[in-house]
Formats: sequence, C-alpha cells, structure tokens
Amino acid sequence: MVCQLAITALLFCSCVLCDAASRIRPGKKLFNDDYETVKFSPNQSPGFAYYTVNGSVPSTGRPYTVHVAYLATGLPASFSIQLPTDGCCHVSHTSDTAKAHNCLYATNGGFFNEDTGCCIGNLIVDGNVVEFSGDSRVSFGLTPDSFVVGYMTNTTLKGGSLKLAQLIEGAGWIVRGGQSYINTSMITEQIPAQFVTLKAPRTAVAVSATGAVGLIQVDGVEDLKVGLDLYEFSEVIIALGWWHAANLDGGGSSVSVYKGTVVSQPTCEDVPLICERAVTSITCMQP
Repeated sequence: MVCQLAITALLFCSCVLCDAASRIRPGKKLFNDDYETVKFSPNQSPGFAYYTVNGSVPSTGRPYTVHVAYLATGLPASFSIQLPTDGCCHVSHTSDTAKAHNCLYATNGGFFNEDTGCCIGNLIVDGNVVEFSGDSRVSFGLTPDSFVVGYMTNTTLKGGSLKLAQLIEGAGWIVRGGQSYINTSMITEQIPAQFVTLKAPRTAVAVSATGAVGLIQVDGVEDLKVGLDLYEFSEVIIALGWWHAANLDGGGSSVSVYKGTVVSQPTCEDVPLICERAVTSITCMQP
C-alpha cells in the first residue's frame, strides 16, 4: 500500500504500483493528544514465538492465513523500527533490511513515497528522530517502560516527555481496548471507506494488555480480492488476544521474514505472483 507523498493535502497517489487501498489523502492536522500506554516488565524475558494460523473470519467466513510473531516484553533491545542501510528516501526488501540489522523476525513497516522512497509520517528509529508529521494518523511507539498507541501531536512529540525510542505511523487505529476501533479512527484519520473495505494483504503491529508486542500479517492478492478488509483484520487480531493494534502499510508491501527467509506469500505487484516489494521502514524483533 505504498503511495506517493502528497505535495498538498489534496493530491492523491498515482504511481503504477500504487495499491488501490493506498489512495487516501494525508491526515488532517492533529490538535489534541489521544493515545494509550501499556507498561511492560523490564525484567521479563523476551519470550519470542512465531506461528501461523489458517482460519475463517467468524463474521464473514472468509478464509485467511495470518503470520504472528510475539515478544513477551518490549525491551528496547528486542523491538525496533529499522530503515535500509542508506536511510530514509531509499528502499530495500524487508528481508535485506532485516539481515542488515540482525532481525530474527521482521515485517514491512510504514507508508512511503513510491517515487522517492522517502518515509511518510511519524518515525523514530533507535531514539533518532527521522520526522514528525503532525497529522492525525495512528502511531505506535516504544518508551523505556511502555508501548504507546494512538494520536500524538507535534507539541508532545517534540517536547520529548514520552521519551520515545521507537515510533512508526500507520493508517487506521483498528483495535483499541480489545474492541474494533475502525469506525472512529476512519473519522479521526479521514480514511475513506474504500481503503477500509478493500480485500487485501494486511500488516499490523499490536500490544497485549500485559505488555507483549505482536507483528501480525495476513496474506492475500489485492487484484483478486484475496485477503481481509480492516474490519475482518481487526476481528482476527482481537480473536488472537491483542489489546491495541495499528494498521501499517499493506497490500503488495505486506511480508513476514523469519531468520532471513520470507515465510509469507508477498505479492509485490498485487497479482498472483510471489515477489517481495522494496520498502522503507520495517518492524524488527531481536530477542
């Protein structure tokens, strides 16, 4: 779901490989903070696990294959956001970036400009600020003792009170407090219905009520309407036991990498061809 970065707030993406679900305007300016924090135990073992689930969405019966990676704690050394070795405004396969940063497990991360490869939205990598967007899109972050999910103004982010070590922006706060939050986040984030209801591969980052962090990715083929819409995706995430979740870049960008090997079925051109798309940011687990 990569998309050209809008020069103005009215420009839509138009790149050749741009997924239909990416055709959304940039978020409106954010004036108020609205976020949740979940503390984790700094003394707890990372407790990594990776597994897949083949199932059917209870409400619709649609089949899915979901890849889930789990860390029992968010220790700063265990979970991070990473970029290609040349930094933002460069693209690389998630598997290559994962190898460069010694990630045991990784998924694609945030949205980016298809033409330039530049990152879109709030981004902090290992304590270094890449950019703050000031828009109303959901962000997922890590502090020394907590995960932070939700909407953070530039005033809060630049003030440094949260002491964020990692931060990534998505599009759609899809689970809040163990319940679907899509209808509310659509309004807050100005996300159109076609982005939400499109059947497509999906990627999300989530946190449990006890402070575990999860990376959740569903396979699919966008042109064939194979995959999940965000309502179905949130339903699966809730059934898996996650408390808060932020939707990340998806569609042909969605991929899961374990021990340097692609373990999902990425479709970089949104057709039934297995291929990995070059992206900017990734999520990384290093237990």
